[in-house]
Formats: sequence, structure tokens, C-alpha cells
Amino acid sequence: MQEIEYRVGDVLWHKSNNPVIIPHVCNSVGAWGSGFVVAISRHDPFPEEAYRKWYKTGLSADKIPFALGNVQFVAFNSKWVRNPARVVIANMIAQEGIGFHNGKAPIRYDAVKQSLIKVREAALELKAEIAAPKFGSGLAGGKWPRIEQIIVKELCKHNLKVYIYDL
Repeated sequence: MQEIEYRVGDVLWHKSNNPVIIPHVCNSVGAWGSGFVVAISRHDPFPEEAYRKWYKTGLSADKIPFALGNVQFVAFNSKWVRNPARVVIANMIAQEGIGFHNGKAPIRYDAVKQSLIKVREAALELKAEIAAPKFGSGLAGGKWPRIEQIIVKELCKHNLKVYIYDL
């Protein structure tokens, strides 16, 4: 079993000779503009455009419904990436709405688990490693120890290399 390797820095500067999937949590209301997604869009507008289109049409380019627990995989074509076809942003719908309601965080842990299963399948197929921010524990309000447990169960126990970045 692999262990999570924690790093300090910007996940978007992760360097690897392997394909890389960068998963992060998106909301279920089509909002994009706060948190980690700002950095993504600064480097490449396509992941945002794809997410907004997915929300608007209800289906991704590969016919995946816009729903909690689903993932949209989008090539990341930043000019600093050595081989853009080898870096993929995984837009995981794992946050219901935005903001806290009646004290309840918008994170949906079941949706995180479902999303990470899909990320795992893609990573195994691509022979990719995972590099991610501490997703789900910022604006989504999730508890990192709980998210970390899901990552270990759904990714690390399947021998995937996982790097978690903290700025």
C-alpha cells in the first residue's frame, strides 16, 4: 500500500515523468470562481469552460451526467507543463451547493468517495499518479482527517502514488 506524501507548495507545479491527475472538489450549482479553481483558470481556461458547459448542458463531453459523485476529466494545457496531454484536471462534483446552511458544510463525503473511485479507475488505466490540494477541506467545509481516510481507502490501498499539497 502506498502512503500519502505531503508536500508544501503549489500542486499545479507538481513535476513528474508519469501522467498526473489533479482532482479537486467542485460544487453542484455551476459556480466556479473561488478557491483552487482560480489558480486552475489562471493557467488554463479550458477546465473552467468545460465545467460550466457540463453544468449548463447536464452532460460532459463523454456523456457523464452533472451530478454528485461524478467526475469530469479535462486535459490541462498550461504553458509550463512539459507534456500537457499527461496532466488531467478531475472536476469532482462532491459539494452540494455553496456555503454553510443551518451549520451544515456543503461537502458530501459519499460523493467524495464515489468521485475518488472514478479517479482511481482513470489513474490505473493511465498509469497516473495523483497530485492534489487538500480538496474538500476549504470552502466545502470538510474535515481533512475524514477526507484523508477516503483517499487512503480509495487510492492508496490500490497502490496509487498520492501527493497532497498545502500552500
